[in-house]
Amino acid sequence: MFIGLVAVRPACNTCGLGFRLFDTRVGPAALLVAAIGIVAGGASWLVNGMAGLSSWAWVLPWPLTIAALVLLLRPLKATLIAREYRARVRVSR
Repeated sequence: MFIGLVAVRPACNTCGLGFRLFDTRVGPAALLVAAIGIVAGGASWLVNGMAGLSSWAWVLPWPLTIAALVLLLRPLKATLIAREYRARVRVSR
Protein backbone atom coordinates (compact mmCIF):
# COMPACT_ATOMS: atom_id res chain seq x y z
CA MET A 1 0.00 0.00 0.00
CA PHE A 2 2.91 2.36 0.67
CA ILE A 3 6.07 3.34 -1.14
CA GLY A 4 8.69 4.45 1.33
CA LEU A 5 7.57 5.89 4.62
CA VAL A 6 4.22 7.54 3.86
CA ALA A 7 3.77 7.81 0.08
CA VAL A 8 0.78 5.84 -1.19
CA ARG A 9 1.25 3.51 -4.17
CA PRO A 10 -0.71 4.28 -7.35
CA ALA A 11 -2.44 0.87 -7.16
CA CYS A 12 -2.60 -2.28 -5.05
CA ASN A 13 -0.09 -4.98 -6.06
CA THR A 14 -2.56 -7.78 -5.31
CA CYS A 15 -5.96 -6.65 -6.58
CA GLY A 16 -5.11 -3.65 -8.75
CA LEU A 17 -7.34 -1.19 -6.87
CA GLY A 18 -6.25 2.34 -7.78
CA PHE A 19 -5.36 4.34 -4.68
CA ARG A 20 -5.32 7.59 -6.65
CA LEU A 21 -9.10 7.58 -6.36
CA PHE A 22 -8.79 8.36 -2.65
CA ASP A 23 -7.67 11.67 -1.17
CA THR A 24 -5.08 11.10 1.58
CA ARG A 25 -2.74 14.01 1.02
CA VAL A 26 -2.95 16.54 3.83
CA GLY A 27 -5.87 15.43 6.01
CA PRO A 28 -4.18 12.75 8.13
CA ALA A 29 -1.04 14.82 8.65
CA ALA A 30 -3.03 17.89 9.74
CA LEU A 31 -5.10 15.81 12.15
CA LEU A 32 -2.01 14.20 13.69
CA VAL A 33 -0.09 17.47 14.02
CA ALA A 34 -3.05 19.08 15.76
CA ALA A 35 -3.78 16.16 18.10
CA ILE A 36 -0.20 15.31 19.04
CA GLY A 37 0.73 19.00 19.26
CA ILE A 38 -2.06 19.63 21.75
CA VAL A 39 -1.10 16.60 23.84
CA ALA A 40 2.65 17.30 23.74
CA GLY A 41 2.23 21.01 24.36
CA GLY A 42 -0.17 20.46 27.23
CA ALA A 43 2.06 17.84 28.82
CA SER A 44 5.13 20.08 28.49
CA TRP A 45 3.25 23.01 29.96
CA LEU A 46 1.98 20.88 32.85
CA VAL A 47 5.41 19.38 33.64
CA ASN A 48 7.07 22.80 33.43
CA GLY A 49 4.50 24.26 35.80
CA MET A 50 4.97 21.47 38.34
CA ALA A 51 8.73 21.02 38.11
CA GLY A 52 9.89 24.49 37.07
CA LEU A 53 12.25 23.24 34.36
CA SER A 54 14.65 25.52 32.51
CA SER A 55 13.97 26.61 28.95
CA TRP A 56 16.31 24.01 27.35
CA ALA A 57 14.11 21.22 28.73
CA TRP A 58 11.35 22.19 26.27
CA VAL A 59 13.49 20.69 23.48
CA LEU A 60 13.65 17.21 25.06
CA PRO A 61 10.16 15.97 24.04
CA TRP A 62 10.59 17.00 20.38
CA PRO A 63 12.17 13.72 19.19
CA LEU A 64 9.36 11.73 20.83
CA THR A 65 6.75 14.02 19.28
CA ILE A 66 8.28 13.73 15.80
CA ALA A 67 8.58 9.95 16.15
CA ALA A 68 4.91 9.72 17.16
CA LEU A 69 3.90 11.78 14.11
CA VAL A 70 5.91 9.62 11.71
CA LEU A 71 4.86 6.30 13.23
CA LEU A 72 1.15 7.13 13.37
CA LEU A 73 0.86 8.68 9.90
CA ARG A 74 0.91 5.38 7.99
CA PRO A 75 -1.85 3.68 10.00
CA LEU A 76 -3.98 6.83 9.84
CA LYS A 77 -3.58 7.09 6.06
CA ALA A 78 -4.41 3.38 5.65
CA THR A 79 -7.49 3.78 7.86
CA LEU A 80 -8.64 6.78 5.83
CA ILE A 81 -8.25 4.86 2.56
CA ALA A 82 -10.18 1.90 3.99
CA ARG A 83 -13.00 4.13 5.25
CA GLU A 84 -13.22 5.98 1.94
CA TYR A 85 -13.28 2.68 0.05
CA ARG A 86 -16.00 1.31 2.30
CA ALA A 87 -18.09 4.47 1.91
CA ARG A 88 -17.41 4.48 -1.85
CA VAL A 89 -16.02 8.02 -1.70
CA ARG A 90 -14.14 9.05 -4.84
CA VAL A 91 -12.22 12.20 -5.71
CA SER A 92 -13.46 13.83 -8.89
CA ARG A 93 -10.68 14.86 -11.23
